[in-house]
Amino acid sequence: MNVNICNPYQHVNWDTFTPHRTELHCHTSASDGKTNFADMIEAYYAAGYDCLAISDHGTIDKSWTKPRWNFINRFLQGEPRNGFRLSGLTEERLREITEGIDRDGRGMLRVPFGTEHSCGGRKLTDVNSWFCDVRSVGWGCAGYRKAVRRVQQAGGLCVINHPTTSALNHMHPYHEIYEKDTVYVDEVQQLLAQHPALLGIDCVEAEDRKLWDILLQRLAPQRNVFNVAAGDEHDAEDLKHSCIVGYTWAMMPENTVENLRTCLQQGAFFAASTYIAFVFTKELHAAHPGLLAALREESPKSAHVFHIDNPDLYTHTCFIPRPIDAPQPTIKRITVTNSTITLEAENCDAVLWISNGKIICAGDAINLANCPNLGAYVRAELWGPGGNLYTQPFLLQ
Repeated sequence: MNVNICNPYQHVNWDTFTPHRTELHCHTSASDGKTNFADMIEAYYAAGYDCLAISDHGTIDKSWTKPRWNFINRFLQGEPRNGFRLSGLTEERLREITEGIDRDGRGMLRVPFGTEHSCGGRKLTDVNSWFCDVRSVGWGCAGYRKAVRRVQQAGGLCVINHPTTSALNHMHPYHEIYEKDTVYVDEVQQLLAQHPALLGIDCVEAEDRKLWDILLQRLAPQRNVFNVAAGDEHDAEDLKHSCIVGYTWAMMPENTVENLRTCLQQGAFFAASTYIAFVFTKELHAAHPGLLAALREESPKSAHVFHIDNPDLYTHTCFIPRPIDAPQPTIKRITVTNSTITLEAENCDAVLWISNGKIICAGDAINLANCPNLGAYVRAELWGPGGNLYTQPFLLQ
């Protein structure tokens, strides 16, 4: 069987491009964040991030020296613990951060016009956008559609944040959805099909990945759906102590706004998290029974969802925090030849290949011609001591 592979990383030069740690979703005292605007920037800079988008609710980030805030939105979100303190960087400090003066020349990029369009009232209410000066939609049920449409018209890019919060039932089998959730999934599918500016969904939780695979089964190979992982941080202290963080590795030759936008549009980035989240399935247990047993022993508080001895209960989601200072999985190179995809990975305990929402192969390489259960896409999921890493989907024909 011949398989044509659409590789989202085809334009990456693995000898010259480098991964840039990127946060595309965070909040400050300009909305409901607990940390002052300037202090949050400093926290990400100190944590080693290369790109940062501040996406306060209903507030467009137009400057790191003169932050803006929306009184009505801030009132509705609730007053932050630090009161109404809101200060930006000095011009001198902005220059130092941009140029990386005190970080060996590795500056941090401001992603322009970050905002979260928070509409409230129902599922699928939060949309993050960048690269376009678009006023956030008002407080209302149909706002997310307006947000995506406005971003599309203004030439920006956007993503649906935490899409499955209180939406898809995580106890249901991985590849199925309840009838009551069908309308919700249909709406997400329609938005993706009609708006190229909508890159995909924020997807690091096990429930999010369930939705991700469902959408890919419906839309691939005509339309890709990217995983844009983010931290949604509200408190700078979480960057120092919390192991519950999502972020993105953007593969770029140089850290510029133009390169970041191109990277996001092409899907030449990896989603990552400092924890391991998964749905416990028969396929997963068959692929790596030893790894799951080790995780069960390591995290006894989560042992009740590891039904290793009862295959009929393989529908539960599992969440295993990893040490925040542990080495995180990375991919050094991706090679696509004929029907084979090969990864060169580091800090990795397992590589799982997923198609149609099920694990079809394990290991650093996959020969698609030998996979009888292959769908219209395949993606790789890496497990390591520092958490998860996800490739973007490879579309197949």
